[in-house]
This record gives sequence, structure tokens and C-alpha cells, in this order.
Amino acid sequence: MLFTAVAATAPAHAQVSAGLHTDGSADSSPLLEPTSDTALLNLLGEQGVEYYPVSDPLEAASYAGSRSTLVIDAYEHPDDQVLSRLTEAGFGRVVILDNEPAVFSAFVPGVHFNGYADSADRSARPACEQPDAVAAGSIRMTGSPAMFTLNAAGGSVEGCYFVNGFPTLAYSSNRANDVVALGSATFFENDELASAGDAALALRIFGAHPKLVWYAPSFEEDPSLSNCGGALCTGDQDQNTPAPGSTTTIPAGGGGSGSTGAQRPTVTDLMPSWIWWVLLQLLISVLLVAYWRGRRLGAVVTEQLPVAVRASETVEGHARLYRRANAHGRAAELLRAATAGRLAGYFGVPAARAHADPSLLVAPVAARLDVTENEVARLLAGDAPQSEADLVLLADHLDQLEQEVRSS
Repeated sequence: MLFTAVAATAPAHAQVSAGLHTDGSADSSPLLEPTSDTALLNLLGEQGVEYYPVSDPLEAASYAGSRSTLVIDAYEHPDDQVLSRLTEAGFGRVVILDNEPAVFSAFVPGVHFNGYADSADRSARPACEQPDAVAAGSIRMTGSPAMFTLNAAGGSVEGCYFVNGFPTLAYSSNRANDVVALGSATFFENDELASAGDAALALRIFGAHPKLVWYAPSFEEDPSLSNCGGALCTGDQDQNTPAPGSTTTIPAGGGGSGSTGAQRPTVTDLMPSWIWWVLLQLLISVLLVAYWRGRRLGAVVTEQLPVAVRASETVEGHARLYRRANAHGRAAELLRAATAGRLAGYFGVPAARAHADPSLLVAPVAARLDVTENEVARLLAGDAPQSEADLVLLADHLDQLEQEVRSS
């Protein structure tokens, strides 16, 4: 579908300002309270516009026609079935406050949501040829307006009120109807309506036709609203709707329970409701896999820890083993190697070399003790003892040799 904003018959700027100007005194209009749209809706009522808040797409479709304006509230996430009913109904104008891609695709495929501008208090000029924007002139926007990108392939689409190079108002038209996408909802709130051309733009956009149908899942009562009609206002719906005679209005940003067009949606707002069930099932699956594949420990068992043994006991144990095996030669080698290792330092010979070859000390020991080399060689590198008595005698001689070297 291709839509364009139609220039509505709206009051002149002077008339609008006269209806909104206050001096802050006690008798100021109670309609000019912050974050509410009551003032706009009552001004539209004075111009003969009937306001129909609806939460049922079938009821919304019942008010359709070339002389009706449909408003889709912000962040209400209508499904494909609801969008199909609303597009087939045939409204004279559709005003979009929702940034859902599905809503743009259904009503104005040439417009795409492009994020939010930084929060600021800014004034914007129309910078376009759209009749409503041209007639209103500059407007004051607060908060973080949504920005759009326009795709020529989607039809004749024009953007207005640019922020950071992107339009915050987009519209498109065909012969039957037109659509207006608003990235900012603050300009038609009570506390902003008297600023610049805000009131003129709001009255022209929402007052283009005699009927204003505002679609949102829920509404809040507002006794100061004077032009409310439909089942929600007459009490013809369920017990949760307002009683007969009471009226309803839409909080800042539209009319339903959704966020305003000037606020950024939270992460949870953008997440589908079923994501929590998926995360819960995923957590349960992880716990089951962990229980299935987890390591299972057996029963607690006792273990005999090693006992510290004194060095003397180890030596005695080795000696008993050598004695039992009659290893006199091996025992003699160990005695000679140990003696040579201890004496090596007295002669400047590395202990490791002397330990491996005790014969290296034969000459220096003989020279130091003034004895023959044969006597020393018999002790450090002689034949293996043949009996236990010979081994004991060798040990005594080696001990005596070591003492003589140390005392010399």
C-alpha cells in the first residue's frame, strides 16, 4: 500500500495557542498536566472529532472507513492476523506509533526503523512537502525519537523532521488512504502541546477525519476526557472496562499500555514471551546432561601411608641383604668408593671421579702418608674379600686410612 498524509481542516495557529496558553496560575487548565494526551483529545473533540479507544481488532475494524483515522499504539506487537484485519478494514488514515517491522511491512513497506537518536531537547523543521508538516512548521521534540530509513522500492514515501540525517516522520499515500509513521510522541503530550508548531501538527495528523480510532490492548480511565465513544467508554465490554459514563484516555505516547514513542524499549520489551520457557527448558536439559555424564565417585577407602624410615635402618637393611647374599665384593666396592669420595676433597680431586675410581687417590695418599703405593692400592683398589672377616678387616683399615689422612 502507498499512503500520504492528508491536510486536515485544522484551526489556525492563533486559535490553537489561545486554547493552550497558561500563565501558571491556580486556575490553569487541568488538561495541561505532564505525560498525558487529554488536552489533544479534548481539542480534537472541540473540532468535532469522535475518539474511540479499542482493544479488539474486530471493534477497530467496525469503525473503518474513508472518514476514520486508525492509531496503532507503540510497542503493542500486533500479530499477523490482527494486522491483516486492520489493513483490510480500509481506514482513511493510519498513524503508526509502533516501530515493529511487521507493522511497517503491512501498512508502509517503504519505511524501516533505524534506531533511536540520543536523548535531547531539540527543535526540528519539516524539510519536506507533506501538507501537515508544512502547515505546522517547526516542532519541539524531547527524549529519544525513533529514526527511519526510506526505501524507494516501497513506493512514494517522504520523510520530515530530520534528526542526525534521518526522518522522524514518514508518510506515503495512494488514492484511497494515507499512512503517517511518527518517531516521536512527545510533541502531542500536554506539556509540549503549546511549543512551536506541536499543536498544529498534532491536530492535523490526528484530526484528519471525524473519527479517531486508537488501537491498544488496554487503557486507563480519565474523567477529564470529553469526547470518548465506543464500547470501552460505554461499559459494554467485560467488568474490567470503565463503567458507563466514565471516559478513557491514553498515557503519553498514544493511548495504551505500551511505551511512548520517545522512549527506548528495554531488552525485555523486545524479547518474545516464549523465550523464558525456552531458557528454562535449556537449563533443565543442561542439568540432566550434567547428572548423566557427571563423574561418580566410589565408596571411601582407607590407604596405608608410607612410613618414614631412619637412614641407619636403611643402611643396616642393605647390609643384611649383602650378608645374606654373600656379596662381599659388592660391599667392599661400596666401602672403598665411600672412603674415596670423602678423601677426594683433601687432594683437589672431584668427589664424583674419586667415587667412581678410587685408584685415582692411590698416589696422592701414599705421598701424603709417606707409605708405599702398593699398601694404599691394596686398601683402595685391591682384591675383593673372600669372607666376612676379611670384609670387616678391610672396613677397619679404610677407617684408619681416612683418619690418618685427616690428621696428617
